[in-house]
Amino acid sequence: MISLESVEKMLRDTGGGAEGKPPASDLPPPIFAPTAAAHPTPPPKPAQSDPAGTSRFRFADLLRPDGAVDTEAVYRFGKVPEVKLSAELILQALANLPPDIPELARHAAIQITVNSLTQAAGIPVETVAEDARVRHTRLTQFHEALTAEWERENQPQRQTIVKLEELIAAKQAELEAVRAQLHEREAKSIVTHRDCETKLSALQEVIDMMEAKTPEKSEAD
Repeated sequence: MISLESVEKMLRDTGGGAEGKPPASDLPPPIFAPTAAAHPTPPPKPAQSDPAGTSRFRFADLLRPDGAVDTEAVYRFGKVPEVKLSAELILQALANLPPDIPELARHAAIQITVNSLTQAAGIPVETVAEDARVRHTRLTQFHEALTAEWERENQPQRQTIVKLEELIAAKQAELEAVRAQLHEREAKSIVTHRDCETKLSALQEVIDMMEAKTPEKSEAD
């Protein structure tokens, strides 16, 4: 998988030094903070000036239906400058490289591709390298903000899960206690049943003996 970070490194190795240029991380970070990421979009309000110069959004607006990131939307919100040859075009060109290509061959292919595209566009390699740095920074900022937002949104569900697990554990303990009581009662009932049968059998034997006719009584009759 070729990333913006690897493209930036390869571009730097190709000859685009970043001498005297501020790192992309020094760029003013965009405010990736939605008003209601998990709720319906509220009715539109009259246009007002934004003193901070930033817009509000829902994270869902920057994600595709399958959950993939809409990078172009992220870059638009992050105000990534338009350039004649962007790092995204380099990524698209390099996506056709075999995934198992050796590192040296991959590096050489990247150099050839970068040199060919930058010469055709008439721009220095550093322009593309800087674009890669800016996009890498913006995407990193978005990823970190999205992760924090998910943690915030998922916290109530996690708390509910913990409470339910505690309730289940308590009910399980209660179930085991009731089951133990039932087992004890069933064991006692078996003893009681057997004892009753033994005593009934003995009594029936006495009754049978008392009702039986002796030889003398039979002769008298």
